[in-house]
Amino acid sequence: MLEIPISKEWWKPFHEFLDEISQLKEVEEVLFFEERSLYESNVFVVVSKESEEITKKVAEVMVRLKSKYPWASLSPMVLEKNSVAYTQFVTKGVHSA
Repeated sequence: MLEIPISKEWWKPFHEFLDEISQLKEVEEVLFFEERSLYESNVFVVVSKESEEITKKVAEVMVRLKSKYPWASLSPMVLEKNSVAYTQFVTKGVHSA
């Protein structure tokens, strides 16, 4: 069995999240804070218009990932593009995933 270093294992939930979420037509981009590892609310899903539907889709993806990776602390936030919150996070150093 091939052993995956902890650093690579740690990023698997993020990459799976990115793969699934990026395919949704409502999603314009996915941003993250540049850090050594991901902690809660360091991932931001940017949409043209925030809706209950997109928030629900993000939650469904997270439920699947949490069952697969119970140790993952990934907790994404949905942001509407050009909103005040979006502007604040972008100026604080988030980067495209």
